[in-house]
Amino acid sequence: MPAPDAATAPPIPVRLDTPVTVRVNSWVELRAANGDVLAQTYVRAGESYTVPAGIAYRIIEAR
Repeated sequence: MPAPDAATAPPIPVRLDTPVTVRVNSWVELRAANGDVLAQTYVRAGESYTVPAGIAYRIIEAR
């Protein structure tokens, strides 16, 4: 079985809290690997949300 490429491989959890700053009003949702929602919040443009340490995350464009 071939190894997954970097674009499809799941992100590696980080060991530090990670602040994410948004440029436009955004809905932030953290999900577990199985799809369960861990946290949800609304963040206004220019504000930041801190992703807790140990949570793997990726940023996707809302549709």
